[in-house]
Amino acid sequence: MCGKRSRTINLHGLNDQHQIRNFDVPGLIDARFSPDGHRLALLVDREGTDPGSRMLGFARTLRVVDTDTGREAAMIPIPVPVWPEPDWTFSPDGKMMAIWYNRGTNVVLNDESPSDRPQTVELWDIPPR
Repeated sequence: MCGKRSRTINLHGLNDQHQIRNFDVPGLIDARFSPDGHRLALLVDREGTDPGSRMLGFARTLRVVDTDTGREAAMIPIPVPVWPEPDWTFSPDGKMMAIWYNRGTNVVLNDESPSDRPQTVELWDIPPR
């Protein structure tokens, strides 16, 4: 198993500099704000199993956190395996997310390039605040 370092997220109010909440995020890979700054999407590693092969591997999850409260608003699973890392963006109003990825690994089979694989795009509603 790869070592998953836990990283601490500290949420602070900009006006008074007080800490709103802090929480540990094991396996943090990337973090991005929604356009309005009220949501934070955290791409994290989680252990998973590919249902097709039953092999233990690592999967990705997008955890969407409300920046005012620090509470998790949504958890979006990313299937195993994907290559390269999944990418995502919030809609301009922050109410939806688009996530895209290629299924598979970086292993080349039958002269196929991993970038030739079909890309999956998913749209997810984000629960209201």
